[in-house]
Amino acid sequence: MAVDTLRCRICESEYPAVASGVCLRCFGPLEPVYDWDAVARAVSRESIAAGPRSLWRYEALLPTAAPADAAGGPGWTPLVRAPRLAAALGVGELFLKLDHTNPTHSFKDRVVAVAAAKAAELGADTLACASTGSLGNAVAARAAASGMRSVVLYPETVEPAKLLATAVYGGQMYAVRGSYDDCSRMVVELAGELDWAFVNVNLRAYYAEGSKTLAFEIAEQLGWQLPDAVVAPSPPARSSRSSGRGSSSSGASGSSPARARVSTAGRRRGARPSRTPTRRSGRCRRFARQRERIRSPSERRPTATSPSQRRVRRAVRSTPSPRTRSAPTCRCSPRRPASSARRPPV
Repeated sequence: MAVDTLRCRICESEYPAVASGVCLRCFGPLEPVYDWDAVARAVSRESIAAGPRSLWRYEALLPTAAPADAAGGPGWTPLVRAPRLAAALGVGELFLKLDHTNPTHSFKDRVVAVAAAKAAELGADTLACASTGSLGNAVAARAAASGMRSVVLYPETVEPAKLLATAVYGGQMYAVRGSYDDCSRMVVELAGELDWAFVNVNLRAYYAEGSKTLAFEIAEQLGWQLPDAVVAPSPPARSSRSSGRGSSSSGASGSSPARARVSTAGRRRGARPSRTPTRRSGRCRRFARQRERIRSPSERRPTATSPSQRRVRRAVRSTPSPRTRSAPTCRCSPRRPASSARRPPV
């Protein structure tokens, strides 16, 4: 269903449903506001089953109307049973959601499809993003299918194979001299100057809503039952949150029993955490800031790019600062270093 209002998740300020993804008051994320009473009157299992075999079968639960090619859109990917993997993990029943069967073999096709439909509704003719791979592929493919122009900004260090997968759709691509953070910063600045539809900036509020269609499909494919646990790769954390919100929306609309859900995130071994722990997160962030302020110069060494800079870095590393003191340890940590243990009185 079309939404008329966006609401800040932090301060609950409300804005009209335009191309805006950030609250002007507190810079919090914006989310569409649905009339759930109207949704409950319009949506049923029968109406969903009569829809196209794509994510647009849940059009009444999305912030924009379905495009003309809704039947060929992404979504409605297979949910297959994995008994041997379940036995290896020691669980009773396990299913795999094969989202690699989307048009560009990526979950990003879902979020881009919703953002592109909203962009067309708002009258934008250019779909753009900052990407290192799969998001750029999804944007270029969706723009080509919709007759829109696509622009993808990517770091200059991206592998050529990823660029080829984006270039085949005929969009414009620009290499940015720097990291993905530099690309993101440039895209945020461009979003304030151009009337392009940046799916992960000014259309972020609608873009994230495509994630919850994954939960809708799982509930429907399990006979309108929700699983006891959902394990999703991370990042993106926002997509995991939207998928969890999709599970609760299924229960709120009467499509399935409203039960407590457990969502976990799986990452490859050795990967850095995508965010601070949820428990006592404020304290964790405070301790992280304190640790950063008192780090010694040898720990705050920059990346050396020339022989002279490398010599300076070696000299600084070998000379500890006399003002260096031990960094505080957050109480959320499971183990404390020996240096932070309480010393007995002398």
